[in-house]
This record gives sequence, structure tokens and C-alpha cells, in this order.
Amino acid sequence: MAEKGDKWGAQVRLTDPNRDGRFGLLASAPGENAGDGFVWVLSAGTGGITASGSWTYGADTLGAPSVAAAFGAAIDE
Repeated sequence: MAEKGDKWGAQVRLTDPNRDGRFGLLASAPGENAGDGFVWVLSAGTGGITASGSWTYGADTLGAPSVAAAFGAAIDE
């Protein structure tokens, strides 16, 4: 659930992260968890973008320092 200050959707990109030939959606919330930040990966099904099978990751997922990291403030391909 988006909360005040999360900045959900600050960065969005259509991409094919699992290389299945369907474009999914990356959406960031650099303000999530008091500024640590997270990125959501929403998959694409036959009917379009879906939350089913979606996943999130942040700086801590990658083993990087996460406190006030604003992870997802910029997304590039």
C-alpha cells in the first residue's frame, strides 16, 4: 500500500526483465521505508500488466547500504 512520502511511480519503465517477449513494468518508490527506496517489477500476462507474480527489490537486496538510499530514484536500461 502506497503511503504519503513513498513517491510510488517516481520512475517507470517498460522493459522485458525476464526476456519472455512481453514488456513488464518497473515502478520505483524512492521514498519507501523512510527513504530507503524500492523498485517493483510487474510482469505482463496475456491480458497486459499484472500484479500476479510481481516482486520488489531494494538496495539491501543487492547487498548495498540501504538506509536513506532513495533506491529507485533513477532507473535506466
